[in-house]
Formats: sequence, structure tokens, C-alpha cells
Amino acid sequence: MLVGWFVAGVLVAVFERNKGVMMNVEQIARQMKRLAELLEGEADLQPLSLGEIIAKLEKIVADGFGDAYITFDWGCAWPRGLDSYRGDYSQLCLEFSGEHRCHITVKGLLDNLKGKLGATVTGWKGGDYTVEEHQDVYVCCAGCTDSTRVIDIQHDREKYSAAVIVTANIDKD
Repeated sequence: MLVGWFVAGVLVAVFERNKGVMMNVEQIARQMKRLAELLEGEADLQPLSLGEIIAKLEKIVADGFGDAYITFDWGCAWPRGLDSYRGDYSQLCLEFSGEHRCHITVKGLLDNLKGKLGATVTGWKGGDYTVEEHQDVYVCCAGCTDSTRVIDIQHDREKYSAAVIVTANIDKD
């Protein structure tokens, strides 16, 4: 399934224009190399908890790249914030948008996530759940279910203002 997500992301990136610039051959090669590395260790892929995601974002901010925009690895989509995950109300969903006006910086996402710690979210069919660092984080649209999870957050210093949320489809045991 990881291959399917990657191929979809490359196709979207190649054929959709982002600020008028199409993905070039070098960028595609970098993504292909990343895929090969992921596939090599696919059995060992571990999703990040909310606390681990926050720690990775804090490191990027500490390195001086808090103003870098952040996007998902599978195409023109930007993180929006947390909600209760419909597949397991006690877990979290990192929602996304494809709207170009929804760009968010690393620091903006970090502030958003840290601001949710200790807050209460309401499950899709009721119940209140406290947002905590140890919780699982799924990636999907509000009200949907999916096995897509965050496995890393990277910042490519060679690429203008870009941090990437690396995802993989990981079924929960």
C-alpha cells in the first residue's frame, strides 16, 4: 500500500502545478530514493505519537526553520489541525486541506498541536477525550478513517521553505 500512496503522490506532484513550478527530475529522483529506503525497512515502520511529532517539529524550529512551510509527502496537501479520529475516538486525526490558502508553517503547526495538549475533543458518536502526547495520530479528512500514519517529519534545507510530513499506510495491530 505504501507504493500506491507514493505513486499517487508523485503523479499529483508531477501533474499539478505548485506555485507555477512543476516537480523536476531531481525532485522525482529524491522521492524515488526515499521510497526505496522506506521499502527496504517497511516491516520496521513505526508511526509517531503526538509527542514524537511535536518533538520533531520543535527540532526544526530550533534549527531556525520555523517559517518553513510544511506539507504532506503525497501531494499538494497541508496539515490543518487535530480532531478525534473516527476509527478510534480516543485517538487523533491530523486533518489536511488541498486549498492553497491553507499553507501553514512548521511553527504554526507546532503551536497548533501544542495548543491542543490537554484539550478535550469529542468523539464522532459522543464521548470526550483528552489530547495527550502518547496518543496515536492518523492522517485523514474529518469523519473519515484510514490507516495512513505519520512516520517522520523532514526538512530539506536545499529546497526552499519546505518541510515534509512523511506518511505510510500502517494497519494497527
